[in-house]
Amino acid sequence: MDFGTFFPEGSPLAIVKYWSNYADSAEIPVSGENGWEILRSGTEEREIFACSHPGLGFQFELHCSALPDGFELFLPRESLKETYNRWHSIRLLPDLCRTHEGAEGYYLLPQQSGVLSRFRNKRSAVYEIGIYGNGLSECNMPVYGMSDGKTLLGVILREGYCDALLHLETARGAHRTYRLAPVLQLRYELSVRRQNMPMVNDEIRIRVRRRPLNGRSGAAVLAELYREERIAAGEIVPLKTRAAENPVLAEALRSPEIRIRMGSKWPFPTEVMEQTPENEPSVHAFCTFRQVESIVDECRKQGLEHANFCLVGWAAKGHDGRYPQILPVEESFGGETALRSLIRHTRSAGYTISAHDNHYDAYSISEDPFDTLLIRTQEGFPIKDGVWSGGQAWLLCPEAMRKTYSLRNLQAIHDLGFRGVHFTDCLTSTGLRVCWDPVHPNTKTGMARWRTDILRTAKEIFGGVQCEGPFDFAAGVLDRVLYIDTADDGSGLSARDYVDEIVPLYEMVYHGILLYNLTGESINALPGSDQYLRNLSFGGMPFFYFYRHFATKNYLPGTNTPVPGRFETADFTLDNLEAEIAAVKQAADDYIGTLGDLQLCRITEFTRLSETLTRTDYSGGESVYVNFGTSPVEIDGVTVPPRSFARKG
Repeated sequence: MDFGTFFPEGSPLAIVKYWSNYADSAEIPVSGENGWEILRSGTEEREIFACSHPGLGFQFELHCSALPDGFELFLPRESLKETYNRWHSIRLLPDLCRTHEGAEGYYLLPQQSGVLSRFRNKRSAVYEIGIYGNGLSECNMPVYGMSDGKTLLGVILREGYCDALLHLETARGAHRTYRLAPVLQLRYELSVRRQNMPMVNDEIRIRVRRRPLNGRSGAAVLAELYREERIAAGEIVPLKTRAAENPVLAEALRSPEIRIRMGSKWPFPTEVMEQTPENEPSVHAFCTFRQVESIVDECRKQGLEHANFCLVGWAAKGHDGRYPQILPVEESFGGETALRSLIRHTRSAGYTISAHDNHYDAYSISEDPFDTLLIRTQEGFPIKDGVWSGGQAWLLCPEAMRKTYSLRNLQAIHDLGFRGVHFTDCLTSTGLRVCWDPVHPNTKTGMARWRTDILRTAKEIFGGVQCEGPFDFAAGVLDRVLYIDTADDGSGLSARDYVDEIVPLYEMVYHGILLYNLTGESINALPGSDQYLRNLSFGGMPFFYFYRHFATKNYLPGTNTPVPGRFETADFTLDNLEAEIAAVKQAADDYIGTLGDLQLCRITEFTRLSETLTRTDYSGGESVYVNFGTSPVEIDGVTVPPRSFARKG
């Protein structure tokens, strides 16, 4: 094939960023006019570009192989050579998705649900957006696309993606040019002291495919392309197949998730960064194990047939209290005897009950030593995370944690009687890092593999596993995700100039693979509210959370009563239990009773029919219309009530 048909004339193969022994950094396009020697060899179906720059001392190869609807680009790690200058990163296919101001079409970016960015009315700017970066607004999948309104050019990073970011340019230069391309990080810091550290990248493999839209949205076609690729590779398996063989997952499909935050050290945020037995703050109980039984009883009283209760903060010293230590069960809530009684009570009522735990960070108050388990920088320093109830958190290397405490903790949780889809915090919502500890060194890819192994171990023990965020390096193991998007008060993703529209790209990839809730603000969303309807329209499942808000300031002084009106969705508490469980029951009737079978289907298309009406199409031929307006709507032979939904098919 003629690979040149995919590239604008005169465009470079790549852009190399590097630094010299003098610590000055630079970047250079890979083209003949910039001193590169490019030798081209191979056949019509497979070509090799051998690139070298005698002046800079760099060499590498790009292998291009034909695909039925595109090509694959492979950069062997062993082909990356350097002499007196040092590699930092390489931006591949820099002009593949080049266009200009006012052109038809848009980019698709895998941030939160998905971002659509049109080629008009943007500021001149450059953005670098990490894949599995340091927050939920970074990319959660290694895929992106460009549509011209008639076709979709989809780019899938198949290897090396844990070290990648997306380089986005908008309205640059006199021609107001737009570009979108992957950058593969080979080293992470430009510094004289670290320039001789080894490269940390893997092999680099990228697949580019062009498909016609045929009247469909670019997001739907890109999602289908990526999903097909992962299923064909055996990386993900549909829920329908898994649930047929797994009673834990089959029960999860019928169950709204009810999380209960038992308590934490108080006040929060804590003022004691490094805690000892002498200065450790006391635990504030929001709910005792006996009181959780009253929540279970109310669910049974109101006829809720299925639910999974997840206890947050049940372990030693409450939520984020002493990790990696989890035992003894916290006495402030009733201790181990009361916990075992609650578990028996819940299971006898016909529900499942699971535990929330953490394998991500550690606190100095822990009775389990962890100094040798921490992620360390090139200089050997441990890395701080946030400040939580246990004080200053320190980041654990997942390999070291898995080999030391993870299996022990998971088995201890199982021995207490917990069953159901187990919850592990942070592993799919926080950025990957390189660990330089000589005993357990890890690249970002290694970090992803060990995090996934912890989740896999939990799944093997409990039958199902869920985690906090949507990073899809673990999608082949996960069953449920707490949220895909983060709450946005106007200063988050929506405030970025390149964001024109949020589209359910992630949901169209993973609906029918994972159960998910859309956002933190759709937790506790009440029937008829905007967040409730958004979650429905994006194919979500209901989540509910008692005492979900961390900070002391969010509760009236001396009480467990939330400050009224502080958040879009209310905290659930024991104060208003009957009405809250009624909302859970209504959500279960809507999401699971009326729409539950659709959780086994793909979302094939999402359409905004008007400012207040959406349609979500499923692979079985069904459609769900969601009406955000205040008047009923007649469409396609169905009536959609105001602030509600209707199913067709």
